[in-house]
Amino acid sequence: MYDNLIADYGDVTIKAPEHFVSDASNYLQKQLDAHKQILLLLSGGSSITQAVAVRNKLNVPPGKLIAGLIDERYGPRNHADSNWQQLYQSGWDNVNLEELRVEPKERATLTEAAAIYEKTLKKTIATVDICVGFFGIGADGHTAGMLPSSPAVSSTNYVVGYDAGEFQRITITPAVMSHFSRAFIYSVSQSKHAAITNFLQNGSIEEVPARALKLAKNVTLYTDYKKGD
Repeated sequence: MYDNLIADYGDVTIKAPEHFVSDASNYLQKQLDAHKQILLLLSGGSSITQAVAVRNKLNVPPGKLIAGLIDERYGPRNHADSNWQQLYQSGWDNVNLEELRVEPKERATLTEAAAIYEKTLKKTIATVDICVGFFGIGADGHTAGMLPSSPAVSSTNYVVGYDAGEFQRITITPAVMSHFSRAFIYSVSQSKHAAITNFLQNGSIEEVPARALKLAKNVTLYTDYKKGD
C-alpha cells in the first residue's frame, strides 16, 4: 500500500515504515564496510523492535560500533522500565559492540548521572566518524525524553535529567541534533498523525520537541502518515 509513499517535505523525507529496517541496516553496514566508527543512539518504546531487527542484519567488526541511548528512564540497574533492559528483553545483541550506559540510581543521583552521561557523550561524539540516531515521535509531539515545555527542550546542555512525572528521565537535547549525520524516525499509527503534521510544520521546538530532529543533517521519517491525514 505504501510502496510509493516517498515524499520530500523540505529537509524531511517520508517513506513507508516497512523500509526502516532495510534502509537503516544498509546505511550502517555501508559505513562499517568503509571502516567508519559509528555512534548509534537508540530510542525506547515502539522503535525497540526496529532497532533489534537492524542490529540482527549487521556484520559488526570489533570496535566499530558504539551503541548508546537517546534517553533513559533513571532508576536502579536493570529496572523493568529501563530502555536498555527492554532492548535486551527484545533480543538486542551486544557482540562486538561498546555500550554507553547511564549510571544507575545506586551509583549516582539524577543530576550526577545526567552530567556523567553528558561528559561521556561529548567525548564519544568528538572521536567517532559519524553519529546516527533512531528516533520516534509520540502523540504529544515528543521525541527522545524531550517532552513539550520540559527542561530538556530549552537546555543548552547535551544531556538533561529531570522529573517527567511517570518517570525520571535522562535525555539528549536539541543541542545534540546537529551532530547526527542521519536521523531515522519510526512513528506509526493514526494516533500520531496529528503530531507528525505538527512536526513537519515550522514552529516552536518547546511546543513540538520533535521539530528539533530537523537539525540533523539528513532526516527520514518512516510512517503510515500521508499528507492530508
